[in-house]
Amino acid sequence: MALTLGAFGAPVGFLAFLGLTGILAGIGMAATRWVFGFEAISQTAMAEMQGENQRSQTVNLDRLEQDLKVDRDSRTAQSVQDLRRLYRRLDKAGVMGNQTDCPVLPEIKAKAEQLYQSCLDSLARTLEFWRAAQEMATQEGRKQMLDARESLIAEVGKSVYHLGKTVDHLQASMLKRDRQDDSLARMRQELDMGLEVAQRIEQRMDQLNRLGQEAPPIADSDKPSSDGKQPG
Repeated sequence: MALTLGAFGAPVGFLAFLGLTGILAGIGMAATRWVFGFEAISQTAMAEMQGENQRSQTVNLDRLEQDLKVDRDSRTAQSVQDLRRLYRRLDKAGVMGNQTDCPVLPEIKAKAEQLYQSCLDSLARTLEFWRAAQEMATQEGRKQMLDARESLIAEVGKSVYHLGKTVDHLQASMLKRDRQDDSLARMRQELDMGLEVAQRIEQRMDQLNRLGQEAPPIADSDKPSSDGKQPG
């Protein structure tokens, strides 16, 4: 059977094949550009989200640091500074936020975020209890609140310590490219110890809340006079 020839002497079927090949190649190139373009957009969106998380945390830490200046306690101020440094290290390691390329196991990531947030919340509560102590009607009530606050500050310090040890183990394992079971076990241990402290903090805060609710408000007639004497 004779082949039909095109204008340049080539078989029509061959020319059609070349045309189809060109169309498919064009589609392939367009799909490739779309895929890479989508990935670039996704990476940009993720970077913007991560930047927003960083800015939000900075604002929260700045606000907490400013608020805690009222109690004039260097310990709470130091805890905020410690948490600020720990957040930067955790963020650099990809632990904080919604980073998809986080090299840390989801369990470790979740516990680290939980412990960090618990430390922030507890520090904020120490200020609430300090303010409540100023409003107590009696010296005894004020002392109870301040004593409880002291215990709370000590517990926060322990949580910050365990979080710091976790970050140290994490950074060391990443530098050594060490993902052995013993490294993971050490991180889990530090986080579990820190979260146990956080649980005790929650229980203590509940107790302090009950104390604050049961304490009567201070009346003007019950306030000490300007010379420091208690009313008779």
